[in-house]
Parts: sequence; C-alpha cells; structure tokens
Amino acid sequence: MSQQKERIVIVGSLGQVGRALWENMTKKFFITGHDIKSLKNSKGEEREVKAKPEDCQGEVMHICIPWSEEFFDIVKDLNDKFKPKLIIIHSSVKLGTTQALFDLGIPVVHSPVIFDIHHFPSLAYFKKIVGYDSTDLALEAEKHLRKVFNTALVKSSGQTELCDLSLGLYAMTCRAVTLEMSRIFDILSYDYKNFMEFVHYSNYGHAAMNKSSQLLFNQYPDLDKRDYRIELINLLPDELVSAFFKLALKSYDIQAKEREKVHGEKVPVASTSN
Repeated sequence: MSQQKERIVIVGSLGQVGRALWENMTKKFFITGHDIKSLKNSKGEEREVKAKPEDCQGEVMHICIPWSEEFFDIVKDLNDKFKPKLIIIHSSVKLGTTQALFDLGIPVVHSPVIFDIHHFPSLAYFKKIVGYDSTDLALEAEKHLRKVFNTALVKSSGQTELCDLSLGLYAMTCRAVTLEMSRIFDILSYDYKNFMEFVHYSNYGHAAMNKSSQLLFNQYPDLDKRDYRIELINLLPDELVSAFFKLALKSYDIQAKEREKVHGEKVPVASTSN
C-alpha cells in the first residue's frame, strides 16, 4: 500500500515562485492552492484559486506572494483562518517581517528563493536555506523541506531576509551599470549588443567571465519592463539605505528619461520611499 501524501497549502500558487514550488513538490505532497487575487494564465484568462480553511487546517503553508505593505496582515489573517502547524515564507520581505510574525505567536520561518527562476526552474538543484527564530520550528521545516530539497538551517530569520535582499540588490547595482552604459551607447547611436559580443568573444571574456561578470554584461536591459529588484531597496530600513543605493536608483531615472528622449519610449521610473 502506498503511503498517503502529506497535504500542504501553497499561497500564491499561480505566481512564478508558487508554480515552481508546486512543480517541485507535487510528487511528494498533495497540494492545495490558494491565491490572494486572480491572475492571468498563459492564455490570458483570469484565474482564481481559493482553498477552504476547514479542509486545510493543521497543514504546512507555503507563502509565495510578492511583498506589499499588506503582506504582514495577509500572513496574519491566513494564520488565523487556516491555523497551519507551520508557515514557510519563500518571498522577499521587509527586514524583520518574519521575526515580527513569530513574536505574535505565529509558527513561521523564512526560506527565500535565492536564484533566478527564469534560468533555473527546478528548485531541486539548489539548497533551501531556512532562517528561524525557534529551534522546534526549524527542525519541523527542515524535516518537511528535506523530502524534496537539500536544506540548511540559519539561526535568525533576519539573516536569510538580508541575504535574500543582498543578492537582489547586488544584481540591481550590476544592472544599473548596464543601464548606464546602454544609455551612453544609445546617445552615441552605437549598439550595446555589439559590446556584449565583444566581451564574450574576447580573451577577457573567455578567461574571466565569472558569475559577477555575467550579471554585469549579459543582462541587456529589457527596457519595456520594470525590474522588480529596484524595489528591494524599500525593504531595508531607511537608516541602512546608503547614498550608493540611491545613486543606483537615480541611474534608472536618468536612463528612463534619456530612453524616452532618444526613442520616444515611456519607461517606468524607479521609485523609493527612502
């Protein structure tokens, strides 16, 4: 007789992270999806998935919704309605969010997705780091996630929150340089893609195209889309946001105005509450 699968709830199951998590965990778990708002599927149709709290109480809940000012209250309400035995937050969140939820008596840990899902859709290739504020919850999360992923525990959810933001902000600053250079190439009517090919095929490109260089040179900006990473600055406390990060944001504004001037294209301007 086959062993019955453990039930779990994925909040944000229609989103990018939620879908990836579902695909990786479906072989080991019986999954119920729950979405805060309707989303469009690949056919452009509006979809909405809602779970019934009475059918899912006492299960592990995975939070995969993007950060918003309502995030804290959403997780708090979900805990009150579903009464999960454990909540695992996979989202990038404002520093201190997980600890604040834990202080309210909510059984929560933080385990961010710290790589680019576009390039690595299978989460199983990577180790899931769990930041915790309770040893008991950490062991519960590790036991649960280890059925699918390699796992590691880090004391303090604030550490995983900050590590997650650090990687995103690093990529953001690299991309800011890319945007600055593409802006200059545009003004001089040169093709930035030629520069990327030059770097790739030169001796330097072959010898030193490490991960940092790839972030810097290979991310030719999709200028019609807003890069979510510029918003990560808003997840840091005001006193931790340096002039350096503010200059990176300013480069987005300069590039957007220049792009509109040269090409007549309207590009979203970066914003920060700091």
